[in-house]
Parts: sequence; C-alpha cells; structure tokens
Amino acid sequence: MKDDNIRAPWEKLYGPFKEWPTLRCTACGLGPLEASIERFESRDSVDARQGDGTWDGWQYGFFHGILQCSRSPCAKTHAIIGEWSDRDSDIVETASEAIEEFQSAGMSVRHILPPLPLLALPKGAPPDLADSLLLVSGVLLSDTNAAANRMRAVVEQLLDYLKIRKFPPGRRAARDRLNTHARIVAFQSLNAEAAEYLMAIKWIGNAGSHEGKAVSFATCLDGLEFLDVAIRLIFDQQDAGLKRRAAKVIKKKGPIA
Repeated sequence: MKDDNIRAPWEKLYGPFKEWPTLRCTACGLGPLEASIERFESRDSVDARQGDGTWDGWQYGFFHGILQCSRSPCAKTHAIIGEWSDRDSDIVETASEAIEEFQSAGMSVRHILPPLPLLALPKGAPPDLADSLLLVSGVLLSDTNAAANRMRAVVEQLLDYLKIRKFPPGRRAARDRLNTHARIVAFQSLNAEAAEYLMAIKWIGNAGSHEGKAVSFATCLDGLEFLDVAIRLIFDQQDAGLKRRAAKVIKKKGPIA
C-alpha cells in the first residue's frame, strides 16, 4: 500500500470512520477502491434495544462486502468484513454523550481478503518478502499481537537473507542457536542504522508474545514504519549510491565532475 504516510490508510480502516476512506487500488495504482457493503445488527444489540431494561441508544453489529477498483480494465476486488456501531440521536442527552457518540460510532474494518500490501518494496528486496508482509497485513486490523509476532518473523527472514550467522563459531547444536537479539547485534557492524530499527521491531514482537496484554494498534503501526525504513536502508541501492556520491564530494571538498 503506497502512501506518503504509510500509517494513514491503516488508521482510517481501523476506524471507527463515518465515511469510507479513499484507497488507491494496489493492483493498477490508478483507480480508487470503491466499497459496496451490507450491514446487519447483532443479536445482542437487538435484544438490548427490544428488551425490558433501559436502552442506552447504542446499536451495533457487523458488515460484509467488497472493495473493487473503479477502473473496468482492472476491477481488482477484495472481500471485507468489519464492525459498526451507531447511537440513536434522540437518546443523547448531554454534550459529553454527544462527543462520545462522535468518537465511538462508525465502521471498523477487521478483515480484507486478499490482504492489501503493506509497503512498496525496493527493487533489490527478495521476492518472498512481499508474501511475508501480506501475512502481517492479513491480521493487522484484527489481531495486533499476531501482527507484532509476524513482523518479528520478517526480521528473522531478513537476517537469514543477509546470511547473518545463526550459531556461534564452531557450534551447531540447537541449544547454541543465536536468538534474534544476538543476530541483530551481529548485523550492527554491517548496517548500524537498519539494525536499530530491526531491534525496535524485535521488542514489539516480544510484546506480542505476552498473553493477556494486547499490543496497541499504534505500536503495530510504529513497527510498520520501522520495517519500511529498515528495508529501504538494506535494499534501496539508489540511496546507497547517493550516499557514496555525497562521500566523494565531501572527500574532494567540492564537485566531483
């Protein structure tokens, strides 16, 4: 999902939102993805609204439908599932309740199939990295702990691709295997800046492994930004070439051509 601010589309989809967010088709990159949804009220909401107790005015339920590229030559289609909530305006009595309604009511997407791409990868990145990032995308809106863990798995994949050692010299026993932290430390001598971002993602992934405590959605988006920068630092040769040219100008103390 290409965007000047890679957080923005995911924040909009996570919601709650009143109007469907504008999303660019990731297949053709030209047409907007237009939503067509059907929503229904949950049984618990119906019971609360029709029951004998005092109803607080809130209704809630689920929706399903499709996102489809508006360009007929493309027509890329995604299935979507989510949640919605709304409040009867006649029951809102105070200004604070009105603010709560505005902040809480709306739609929230929880699943998109096939998943939307997370990042635009540089040309030098391994092809299977895109598949791994789709695994993160597939759970980002519904299970933040799983998303954090899968981002950590991407860190391991990157270290494997870069051939960062998995064992100490001369040892191959399973008990001697280096953990992710130690491998990132080993990578620091090759690319200290990228290693710093990978270490941050590792800590977020660790938090996702702790049962009973959910990683916040904002923290997952932090991890997404860290991953984006780390991947570009490792694979974007255009940036590397620019740095080399800058170094030559500095060394010469003037133009190199």
